[in-house]
Amino acid sequence: MKKNIGFVSLLDRVNKRKYFLMTMFLLSSLVFSATKPELNLYEADESLKFQGIKQIEVQVLGYDLENSGLSFEDRLNMLERRVFGNVSSDNVLVRQRKLYDLLFLDSSYFSLITKTDNLEDYLFQNRKKEKDIMTRVERVEEYLFGTRLEKDALVSRIDNLYEYLLLRDQNFAIKAKFLQKEIDIFEIKAIKRYGSLQLNQVLEFNLEKDIPGLAKAGSLIIGQVISKKKSSMKNDEEVVIIFRKIINTDGRDISIYKTLELKGNSSGLFFGKQVRIDNVLIIG
Repeated sequence: MKKNIGFVSLLDRVNKRKYFLMTMFLLSSLVFSATKPELNLYEADESLKFQGIKQIEVQVLGYDLENSGLSFEDRLNMLERRVFGNVSSDNVLVRQRKLYDLLFLDSSYFSLITKTDNLEDYLFQNRKKEKDIMTRVERVEEYLFGTRLEKDALVSRIDNLYEYLLLRDQNFAIKAKFLQKEIDIFEIKAIKRYGSLQLNQVLEFNLEKDIPGLAKAGSLIIGQVISKKKSSMKNDEEVVIIFRKIINTDGRDISIYKTLELKGNSSGLFFGKQVRIDNVLIIG
């Protein structure tokens, strides 16, 4: 009997020691993980900072800033202001990747370079591929508007050129549909009740269902009344709405093009109703 008690006592002491050692290990692990510095992507691979930025600079500006004395972040900030009109607060490598993809990568929508190719092909039947994209866009602006819209961001300038041609040139709209991708079904619902629609009024809608690979349900759809006139029928109106933009749930803007012609009384239009629209053109 004493033997058994001694054995149990010894086993108990061993278990307590194991528990103590395990507790100390866990505590030390927690302390280590809490004090471990966050991984800095610059320190992980210095070359990642400059990978691709020269290519972006040459495409946007026509030259690189490698020997300018500017820091990497200064160069990135300047490019973002030129392309987007503002500076992002994301990680620098994420920001660089977004710039690169927007300029060069055709995915769910065309890249800025491809869209500029399309504009030049349509207007001039030739491309100035040896030139930077800013020079190419200025050439199109001078041809269409007689001036350069230098105060605007590059993304806005290209989208404005597309919208201008789509609204004023039926042939470009037809050709653009062959060049661009379309959303087959577009289900939206007005987020508030609008009274009688007014000319130039901006309208906001919720996207009701995901558009795979492009936008999630809950994204904001921006439309605008571009035409309004009295119909031959008493109290009826003829209204034309253009859908211009999807603001995705992650904050990313996607330019679209679709006109919708409506007849009847526009008061309370869309409110509480799901509207299905087909063949919405993705500009980018």
